[in-house]
Amino acid sequence: MIPLRTLLAAYAALGSVYLLYLPDALPVLDDWVYLQLWDQARAGGLRGVAAYLTGLLDNIYNGNLRLNWLSYLPAFLLSFVAGHAGWSYFLLAWVVHWLTAVLLCRAISEVFAEPETGFLAGAVYAVLPSSNYVLFGPLSASFYYFQSLLFLWWFHATWKAGDAHPARVAPVVFSGEQILPALLFLAPFRRRRFLRSWLLHAATIAVLLGAYVLFINQSPLLPSVGRRYDATQPWSLKAFHFFLVGSLGFAPDFVRWRPVWRPEPALLVCLALAAAALIPLFRLRQHGNRQGELLLWSIAGAVLTYLPVARLASMEYRYLYVPALFLVPTGAAVLSLLPRPVRLTVGCLTVLYCMSYTYFEMRQAWTPQSRIARAALDAARLHGPFRPEELVVFSGGPLQIGPAPAFITGASWSFRSLVPPATGARDLVAGDHGELYLFQGDTYLPITPADLGRLRAFALDSTGRFVPDPA
Repeated sequence: MIPLRTLLAAYAALGSVYLLYLPDALPVLDDWVYLQLWDQARAGGLRGVAAYLTGLLDNIYNGNLRLNWLSYLPAFLLSFVAGHAGWSYFLLAWVVHWLTAVLLCRAISEVFAEPETGFLAGAVYAVLPSSNYVLFGPLSASFYYFQSLLFLWWFHATWKAGDAHPARVAPVVFSGEQILPALLFLAPFRRRRFLRSWLLHAATIAVLLGAYVLFINQSPLLPSVGRRYDATQPWSLKAFHFFLVGSLGFAPDFVRWRPVWRPEPALLVCLALAAAALIPLFRLRQHGNRQGELLLWSIAGAVLTYLPVARLASMEYRYLYVPALFLVPTGAAVLSLLPRPVRLTVGCLTVLYCMSYTYFEMRQAWTPQSRIARAALDAARLHGPFRPEELVVFSGGPLQIGPAPAFITGASWSFRSLVPPATGARDLVAGDHGELYLFQGDTYLPITPADLGRLRAFALDSTGRFVPDPA
């Protein structure tokens, strides 16, 4: 077994590639909505904070029934000192992701007695490109990475105790609903008293959910469920498969982006750190023959965490994060069936590939979008404030680079944080019959020619700045 200190250092070295993004980290799309809510809460003093926390617990901000209020608390508390500093929330997400990789290794190594497989699974998970979207949008997506961490903490602690304990279940239940089926069915209880322990475990989850839905939640149950799930949506893995394969760089036509591979100094340093981090892998040995159990557990976990998103109206990158917690052990378990030289070679190459792809995606997709968003923020500060009657357009920059959206100009709700109280838009466009619209990233707002007198337009110039554009 690898000492915990060595494990923490190894996975921190692997995850160091993400830290290159810290200077460019910014809130993304939905993150701006949460920052505005938190600003209002802090501005209201103790009463404002209490009102926000009550609303969070009552489920009034989502518009539908969600079970993720607990996961928002760490970022909300961080906002008291961090404000709008995007790097601090990114660092919080990075730390949680790093600890999740460590717990994944420990759980596989101890529960399934497979230390080599556990170390490799944690190493791949630390740099898996499928995790990127959640880390780069760390406020609104915080419940994805917290439910993964809390589930593994519960799984490992329950295995060590050998029995159910209601106090361990509650945090996982209210961290996010995507993990709930796995929480219910992947309970590591001792065989002698499995049925009794599982019935207590299931009853605890049922009581917690029932009490919350009936006595605390303020969102209408059936209408909110209907808004999130499309009953006509077929049970299919096609969309999930496309997003998963695309996020790993194997379907560039689907994601409409492919990295430009080149040996950059920062990447070479990260790869050297990764090589050093993988050294403990070669000192490990498989201690048992439980690969089959691990394979069944991980496949079951992947299926159970896919089910809650299977019939959502649309598939998105962030839905990959929780299933990745089980997909990675699935691959590691399959590798463990191969001869040791083969599995170590393939495993190490997989880690280095994932790190390289993550690096190029970060540098060529997320960083450019961040710099365009910073240019928009700088222009708003320089040329504002804006009046309510003004129509403000920030034209230029890609709407999407691979998985990275336009951080602010990609949605109407994030635009409101940039140009309050004016009406903001990404571009001025004309319809088929000459009618005019303000394109707000996700909606089209009709305007008349007379409204052009209220227009203030900014265009992205060759230096990467938004400048006033009288034309």
